[in-house]
Parts: sequence; C-alpha cells; structure tokens
Amino acid sequence: MNENHHPTDGIPPHPGKYLAMEVESRQGNHQDLAAQLDCSEELVQQILAGEQPITPAIAYRLQQCWGISMTLLLDIQRDYDAYQGMAMFSENQA
Repeated sequence: MNENHHPTDGIPPHPGKYLAMEVESRQGNHQDLAAQLDCSEELVQQILAGEQPITPAIAYRLQQCWGISMTLLLDIQRDYDAYQGMAMFSENQA
C-alpha cells in the first residue's frame, strides 16, 4: 500500500478505499478477504464501502494475513474519523 496516495481530493480517505484497491490488486474479492479475516462478508463489504471503521481487531488480522501495517491502517482510520468529526462540527456551526 502506498502511504502517500490519497484516492480523494484532499479529504482523508476511509481505509476501506485502500483495502478495496488492495483486494483488486490481489485479484480477490470481498468473499476471499472475509474468509481470510474470519469475519462476515457483510462486514468486509461495509468496510470496503467506507460504511464501517477498521477496528484494531480487523487491522491486526489484516497485518497477519497480508502484512499491511496495523498501525498504518489505524492511523488512516484516525485521520478519516478526525476529518469527519471536524466536518460535522463545522456544519453544525454554520
């Protein structure tokens, strides 16, 4: 995974966007990833769609399965969450 690439325009991406690109590059699908992570296909679909966060447990499993840094995934999630929180606060202040 390229740590410096943001697939959006200045908005921190949900880590699911990176995972979706990784799944595609590995020529897999969400079913394969769910089996590797020992979790539901629905949860994986929601993560890839940016609808659910990457939890520490999922980040750890990804690190074990694919060698993707758990810290990197959680940092991306933290940046995404912080941006979303600021955006929500800004909307409420307007």
